[in-house]
Amino acid sequence: MKGVYISLFVFLVSFQAFNLANGQARLFWCVPRAGVAVAQLQANLDYACGQPDVDCGPIQPGGTCYEPNTVASHAAFAMNLYYQIHGKKSDCDFSGTGTFTNTDPSYGDCKYVKSIGGKL
Repeated sequence: MKGVYISLFVFLVSFQAFNLANGQARLFWCVPRAGVAVAQLQANLDYACGQPDVDCGPIQPGGTCYEPNTVASHAAFAMNLYYQIHGKKSDCDFSGTGTFTNTDPSYGDCKYVKSIGGKL
């Protein structure tokens, strides 16, 4: 079984190196899974924004990501920022309510921080 994991690791590293060498770096954002309850999204938002290194200013009134003023939108921004700062796959788990997307969730003047695929 250990050999399977090693082979998979080598494949993934080789694939990522190929993508980067060909200018095809994959970008990832951390967002809530579809159907997550508002209460859990609020808990995720509170947790992420409660960290000293996460700047949730853009989702405060007057911020570039304040609108739409919904828990889901604000949680998505905060969860992604937390993940991008901490940078491990587990940092997007949020008790099983986070997931990855390679579709940029940015809109208008609201720009989501992004990573280059090596963090997964």
